[in-house]
Amino acid sequence: MPTAPTGTDTGQSVVLKLSKRVPAAAAGTLFLLLCTCPSAADPPSLRLARDLFTDAQWAECRIEAARSLAEDPTSGEAALLKAACERRLGSVPSLTAMKTAYDRSGETPLRAEIAIETARTLQEQGRIEEAADWFRKAFDAPGRRDLFLRAACSLWLLFREHPDAEDAHPGLRFQIRTCYSLFTPDLKRECAPPRKPGSWITRPPELAIRFYQRQIGPAIGERCSLHPSCSRYAVQALRRHGLLGLAMYADRGFREPSVVAARERVIRADGRRRVQDSLDEHDWWMRGRTR
Repeated sequence: MPTAPTGTDTGQSVVLKLSKRVPAAAAGTLFLLLCTCPSAADPPSLRLARDLFTDAQWAECRIEAARSLAEDPTSGEAALLKAACERRLGSVPSLTAMKTAYDRSGETPLRAEIAIETARTLQEQGRIEEAADWFRKAFDAPGRRDLFLRAACSLWLLFREHPDAEDAHPGLRFQIRTCYSLFTPDLKRECAPPRKPGSWITRPPELAIRFYQRQIGPAIGERCSLHPSCSRYAVQALRRHGLLGLAMYADRGFREPSVVAARERVIRADGRRRVQDSLDEHDWWMRGRTR
């Protein structure tokens, strides 16, 4: 397997193991796993988990990573391996375990890797604002250049599909644009969020909305008094709930006059005063979450 030697603040040698590629439809996004060089201090289960991950043996790797976590619950690398295998096997990794591993990983490249994996999981669950926060953690973390670029490209793609998520990170888009020339086609494919089965059905209305946003909207000016705007709301609803998003978009159109008249949560966004009315406030019951 090819390796890329790097260094850490402590001067220890680190190798970057490249996981075997698997079909995107079956495994989602791929990521590069940082593994410290085997040493006598590493438990045998962790060393075996590394090798199994490299060989794309996800089920066996998950078992060994769980065994390593039982021996050392503070092991950030074991938590990362276990979560990565769970996502490849189609299950949802424990976000609590990932966040705990992030807090305990210290200022190492592994910290950024855990942040990216956590963001990926949140993004697949439709929790876009939280995903943006975790990608930002990886973007700001000291470490390797490849992790920095993966975080930057992931944020660029996320903001392109969910412009309202950028509001909580002013000035970040300018920083990301300075890296745009380094976003190779392979990197964009790796960082792109996997689309849900059947999402091709929603492509025509999405394209129509995008055309409006880029060609018609700028000519007639901003007319929506809500935040996010109605067109952004529609894209979010379509991506999260398929064609049901069209019904949610229509419902918002009926609600807009009363929501604006109530003016319960007035905020300043896009240079003007708007009334907050996010998708999360209206689809929480479909995602099995409480308000």
